[in-house]
Amino acid sequence: LVLLKDGSVFAFGRGRDGQLGTGATRNGQGMIPALTDVVAIAAGMWHSAAVRTDGSVWLWGNDLKSQLCDGASTNRSVPTRVESLPLGATATHVAAGGHSTLIRLSDGTLLGCGDNQFSPLGADQPAVVATASPVGSPSGSDVRRIAWHSSKIAGPAARWIAPSTPPPPSS
Repeated sequence: LVLLKDGSVFAFGRGRDGQLGTGATRNGQGMIPALTDVVAIAAGMWHSAAVRTDGSVWLWGNDLKSQLCDGASTNRSVPTRVESLPLGATATHVAAGGHSTLIRLSDGTLLGCGDNQFSPLGADQPAVVATASPVGSPSGSDVRRIAWHSSKIAGPAARWIAPSTPPPPSS
């Protein structure tokens, strides 16, 4: 996903599960027509996410483990608004993992949905969290940013220090 200066989003890559958000379920590229005024994006392994200027959260792609926070477990090929946020809540950030989603609200609260097999969404949550639900976090409003790990990186890429740092030369 690429967030452009005007708040629109360009998607490219694998799209079998609708994670490109263009309405197609095949690999490709294109603008996501249903998405405007975006301030934050996240690309998970099987789904994608965005936060708009109004604080709403939009998710699309694979929903095998309810990572789209709608309780439906139905794949979506276009962005769908998360309706399970608390009334009046506004999001500032979103992170997408393999089959889970984290949402940071403006008051610092963390919400999550999706696969909770190894308790990433909290030990007191069920194995699958179907809608956006509170996630334990350190000091609530002290949370500034969120990120989500979804897969193991092997080979030369595993030695990268940061995405903007090129890998070391091959030996």
